[in-house]
Amino acid sequence: MPKSPIGGMYESSVNPVLELAARILGDERPPVPPSLRFTLDFESEVWGTLARLWFRTRGCRHTHRGGCAMCDYWISSEVNPSEMIASVREGLSKLEAPPSTLLLNTSGSFLDSWEVPDVARREILKAIREARPAAVTFETRADTVTEDKVAECVAILSPARTAVELGVESTDDWILRFCVNKRMRGHDLRHAVNIIVGRGAIAVANVLVGLPFLSAGEQVADSVGSISDSFGMGFGHCVLLPVNTKQFTIINWMEERGLYARPPLWALVDVLCRTDPSLFPRIDIAWHRPQPDYHPSYVSRYRGPETCALCFERVAGLFDEWRGSREREALLNRITSLRCECRERWDEARRAAHTDLRTRVIQAYKRITDELLGDGVWDRVTAPFTAMMPEHRIRGTAQ
Repeated sequence: MPKSPIGGMYESSVNPVLELAARILGDERPPVPPSLRFTLDFESEVWGTLARLWFRTRGCRHTHRGGCAMCDYWISSEVNPSEMIASVREGLSKLEAPPSTLLLNTSGSFLDSWEVPDVARREILKAIREARPAAVTFETRADTVTEDKVAECVAILSPARTAVELGVESTDDWILRFCVNKRMRGHDLRHAVNIIVGRGAIAVANVLVGLPFLSAGEQVADSVGSISDSFGMGFGHCVLLPVNTKQFTIINWMEERGLYARPPLWALVDVLCRTDPSLFPRIDIAWHRPQPDYHPSYVSRYRGPETCALCFERVAGLFDEWRGSREREALLNRITSLRCECRERWDEARRAAHTDLRTRVIQAYKRITDELLGDGVWDRVTAPFTAMMPEHRIRGTAQ
């Protein structure tokens, strides 16, 4: 049984159980080697080309502390600003023509000065402007959004449109704390969105389908509610992403022990069927197919949503059409008309009865504590923490 580094850091955390578990699992990650400076890939769009450019940083600040239950966007040694700038310039030099959209990725948050120093961010933005994309999108945590940083991004990138993606995951504060281990709350999101929109950028909400500890029905209901909440907060667009299982994460550990099951593509169908169709033009789909993993030291690749071998290509192919479709409601009708035994099994799982959510979470915490966190952690950490966990029910689920 491993010794657990319990200390004040975990005692003061938003969720000491998940934070410690994520830290123990994440400590096994091999760092990105300095030789992997950037990655660049492309996706054809109806209106042009989407270019995705990632550059090496030391990683998300939150993941160095423990991180979210499902996330792993890699870690590395500290990268100095000149290296970051040179990496982005080299990546941009590979563009044969200005893309319609440039999606700029780091291993965490572009606006976090701890990860991307201010001088690096400014020079990177200038280099992107020289590449002349029509639109630029980057992701950052809500707590990194400030008036000055967003205004600076918009000003430097102009005339390109600036979009800022926030990892909403769920708008349910209980889920964010007890199922995800995310410090963000609803008021943090609203504050960040007000800044982004107020400074002339587009706010994009990344909403997940398939969060851990939830039943299949709760996963669908939470995603539906989170989409509605996000638009109510002022987000201009929403990206719906089924959870992909990644090595060195809590959900990977849980999946290996039968405590978690990735949502199938049918979960996306159910979420969209319960969403207001008038919102469809502002909802995009991503991660519905296997994602590339460029890390040279990772043995296990990302595991994405599935159906079965008989219907996967039919379902995934229709979702491929979603991004460029102007008739998304009709497209959804085509998807829902598909029939397969794996969909029937999913429908049974979605309708299945379960014990209350709090009880299920505590039972899973017990397994995590006993098998991963070490001797004495239940009495010192998990039991006191779960004792203050309130009862909770997901909106849109049966009493």
